[in-house]
Amino acid sequence: MKRIYILLVIMLAEGYIPMLAEEYVSVKASSVALTGNGRLWTTVVGESENQGRSVILSWTDDLEIWERDTLASEDFIEAVLWTDPSDCLWMFCSTSDGNIKTRRCADPGASDPMWENGADVGRGPWKCTSAPVVTDGAWVLPVAFQKGVCTVSSMDGGASWIVGKSFIRVPDKVSGDNNPVISGDDRKMSIFMRSTGSTHCYRADSYDQGQTWNAPFEFIPNPDRDICFNRLPDGRLLMVKCSRLDHNVHRASLDIIAYISDDDGQTWYGGFAASSGRKAVDPRTAVGKDGSVYIFYTYDAEGIPQARICRTTMDRIVEGTVWREVRSDGFTIVCTAGKAEENSIRMTAPRTQWASETLRLATWNIQFRAKKPSWTDDRLPSVISLLEEYDFDVFGSQEPYITQIEDMMEEISDRYAWLGECTGDPSSRKTHYNPIFYKKDRLEVLEHGTVPFSEVAGTIGYGAMYARSCTWAKFKDRRTGNIFFLFNSHFDHQGVEAREVSAEILVSAVRRIAAGYPAFLTGDFNSDEDTVPYKIILDSGFINDSMTAVDDPENAEYFSMSRYKPMETVKKTGKHIDHIFYTPNSVRIESWKLITDSYNGRFGSDHLPIMVEMLTAN
Repeated sequence: MKRIYILLVIMLAEGYIPMLAEEYVSVKASSVALTGNGRLWTTVVGESENQGRSVILSWTDDLEIWERDTLASEDFIEAVLWTDPSDCLWMFCSTSDGNIKTRRCADPGASDPMWENGADVGRGPWKCTSAPVVTDGAWVLPVAFQKGVCTVSSMDGGASWIVGKSFIRVPDKVSGDNNPVISGDDRKMSIFMRSTGSTHCYRADSYDQGQTWNAPFEFIPNPDRDICFNRLPDGRLLMVKCSRLDHNVHRASLDIIAYISDDDGQTWYGGFAASSGRKAVDPRTAVGKDGSVYIFYTYDAEGIPQARICRTTMDRIVEGTVWREVRSDGFTIVCTAGKAEENSIRMTAPRTQWASETLRLATWNIQFRAKKPSWTDDRLPSVISLLEEYDFDVFGSQEPYITQIEDMMEEISDRYAWLGECTGDPSSRKTHYNPIFYKKDRLEVLEHGTVPFSEVAGTIGYGAMYARSCTWAKFKDRRTGNIFFLFNSHFDHQGVEAREVSAEILVSAVRRIAAGYPAFLTGDFNSDEDTVPYKIILDSGFINDSMTAVDDPENAEYFSMSRYKPMETVKKTGKHIDHIFYTPNSVRIESWKLITDSYNGRFGSDHLPIMVEMLTAN
């Protein structure tokens, strides 16, 4: 089969230039669909370092020979395929500014399939992550927005679209990207949604073709990234999710598992493992008339981003994978019988390239200008001495007043610049900052901003004692050309709810702002490793603690808040309230150190700085 650029007419009309899929450095499985002749189609959102995002459209008749075309666009963040009742193939493309555009292929079985523009669904801001369903002649499409889900319907075969009457709001403090999936028949429709920060997949039902919906309720525990559902022709419900159904702790994904329900989701059986490994996420499914099931997903194999497809059968899912737990010496080992993956196909996967030179990054709470010890006489000289000795390339600090930042800059402005806003009243000279200091000759600031940990920026929120926020910056390393993000936070020290909500807001901000680039989270989180906020950050599935990334973290036994005491009196709890988190798929931690140095017997702060040496990916 020769390579055919079926989207060439569309791309030229809109000013796009086709690119080869092999040029992409990252991919995300977006959708999978079957057309009437049994042809299998997939879409992948790929990202190129030089030319932004593109939709990679692939199709095959035999799972061996694949045809592929590329629709380049800076805007597209999802591309969902769907086969309508007349066997036309549709593509619903979500854009970064909230539009949903459609493309239509009238003859997807042709040797040279052609695409045309369809009627655009409209502007939200919305995001489409799953295909519509047909009920009583209506096409009903689920759409995610910032605080919930709505539906958009067409009664004329996609020629025009109307927004539904009701909105479904997920009962979470931070909603984020809900990834809604819809299923249904002429009697009832259901929307399933997993919101960012949630420990459940929620469900809402409609009995009037999606015009109104009942209140969402907790449906499946521990969704761990995306979860998808298909209503089968015989009425059964197929679910594919990350992690086992009985794994009720919200944590990084372990496997992609398929289950069947005969009673509309009250009980489940089966348990076929389509993929085994922490780095398999974003499952999408298609079911053939012959009982074949195609599970499409994203997989990161040692830094190689891949979009894989697994072909199995309903019988294999019903038989399931036999799970059993074997206890030995206090450890629980989860074992599986049978082959975990069938017909995996690598669609595009250039190997990650790591930077050739490490960066030194640190976090350090430099306490506000308290009366004792003296900032000018005792603490400032120690701060400057430590910075000269350890020579950080970039570091996030918490708590200093603007007067302290000004004093520091008088000493280090030849090497460093800084950015950030005060957390509260900007007119006050006694308001905390979360500044980011960076070496001017090493790093270039591309963007920066502030994420408030409250309903209104600069105010106190969620039971906190003070106004709290996160300072973020997008940097380019002048030596390597690599780009990374730094999020520097200070969680409240009094409000329990405030810390938990701040963790949820922070995770959502990293996902939204960094958008897959290497990212670091520095800060005084006022939360040690046994607390809910710490677990919320790690349970995001894409953020790890840098301390656990190395075999021998230096001085990790000391509590990170020394209160100016000699180190021999500091508790060796192995706990910390200061942390450096990172995105493991694009960052490699080379070393971790809690710095315990004093200068002339004096410390610069009541907290001890933490430093990592790391490499970023391209």
